[in-house]
Amino acid sequence: KTSYWVEGQPLQTNGHDCGIFVLMTESYLALNLTPTYKQADCEFFRCLVTFELMGSMDVNGTHLPRYNQSNPV
Repeated sequence: KTSYWVEGQPLQTNGHDCGIFVLMTESYLALNLTPTYKQADCEFFRCLVTFELMGSMDVNGTHLPRYNQSNPV
């Protein structure tokens, strides 16, 4: 079994934010940043993930084209 641990990784303090914590950690690591978020940041990250998934904007605030099923990117 393989286990991964990021030194100093923030830990969730409840039983329902595990998914957003995974996404936040991966986002920080993909940008080569040390994860420094807190439990209180989860709501902001939920909104950010929603915008990214809906195709409204990327993490830099750049507006992206909406997904078009007839012409997928």
